[in-house]
Amino acid sequence: MKHPLSLVLALALVMSVAALAESEFDFDATVVCVQPEYVTAAIGGTVATVPVMAGERIAAGDALAELNTVKVYAGGDGTVTGLFCAPGDSIPDIVARYGALMYIEPDSKYTLTASTDSAYNASANRYVHVGEAVYLASSDGGRKGEGFVTAVNGAEFNVEVTEGGFTLGETLSVYRQSSRAAKSRIGRGDVERIANLSVTGPENGGSVVVMHVSEGSRVKAGDLLMETLSGEYDARYCTGSTLKSAVDGIVASVSVQPGQSVVKGDVIATVYPSDRFQLEIQVNEADLSVLPVGTPVTIRFNWNEDDEAALPCPGTVSRILYTPITDNGQGDAGDAATYAAYVDFAPDADVRLGMTATVRTTGSAAAEDDEALAEAEDEEEDEDEIENGKGKRENEGRNPSDFSD
Repeated sequence: MKHPLSLVLALALVMSVAALAESEFDFDATVVCVQPEYVTAAIGGTVATVPVMAGERIAAGDALAELNTVKVYAGGDGTVTGLFCAPGDSIPDIVARYGALMYIEPDSKYTLTASTDSAYNASANRYVHVGEAVYLASSDGGRKGEGFVTAVNGAEFNVEVTEGGFTLGETLSVYRQSSRAAKSRIGRGDVERIANLSVTGPENGGSVVVMHVSEGSRVKAGDLLMETLSGEYDARYCTGSTLKSAVDGIVASVSVQPGQSVVKGDVIATVYPSDRFQLEIQVNEADLSVLPVGTPVTIRFNWNEDDEAALPCPGTVSRILYTPITDNGQGDAGDAATYAAYVDFAPDADVRLGMTATVRTTGSAAAEDDEALAEAEDEEEDEDEIENGKGKRENEGRNPSDFSD
């Protein structure tokens, strides 16, 4: 036989526990981030642009700052050869090993080292001008070409060959007139190979950031060859001139501005990662027992508390600090210490730092409800067993004839 009174008392106990849980286990909370990410410069340079500002939401890979690179240009027309560098390489190291970052083989492959000692006997023929155009011919007159004077040192002068097919070591006569008349001869010289143009990069060294040419590229004087930055990359790992965020999150602060010089390791910006958002609760010491680490909670943000479609999200108490925020250091027994507790949760795109929320320990209340119901059911089963046992004993003491009509 069941006892309605015991069941009523059990249900009343459940309701009182639920009411207690709802009234005592609600906490005010604020969205915080206690583990910021510091974005540092991987290399030195001058800040060109800062495309973000504090408070913006960013994604991993977004640019936080751009550095101005030092551009290296071709010094003449020719073909890139002996390309020894790649992005991330240290310029001083490459130059020390190979003599240059790369070489440019000029379109003009030959030069003459000539002398006026063999000029036609006329005073004008012994005075050569830098930059003047000259005409060339082999000793037998079978091969002809053109060039211009690049340097003069007393009786000796140099000619860069711009046209004509000659062989190294061949002796050529140099004339002022295209007719190559003997009276216009200003000297003779031997054909030599013109030196390749070496590219050594900026005087202050640095590292290669971007390459704009490859082995065999044809270039004109003034073409962009590469871009560099000051300093060196770690393990020669080139990250480029754009300083990027490695995480999704909120820009907490920006530490640089355009025109500012930075060196490797300088903090560019501070970012609050989205996956490190937590809710901070200030818990009175009297409530610590109802909010241990591991307690499941539900969270409702105050900004949308009137939105019926907005569902509360789950969370878990992850830690409670042992140092009080406030204490009774003045000896006032009425002052209770307050501690900071933190709740882990999965924020969505609408969650912002500083938002307020209500945290409810519904998991604990539900557990107490289940425990109360279980106790009520156990009591009911015990009473049923007692009644059944009593009835059985009474039946065993009776005569079978007592059950007859």
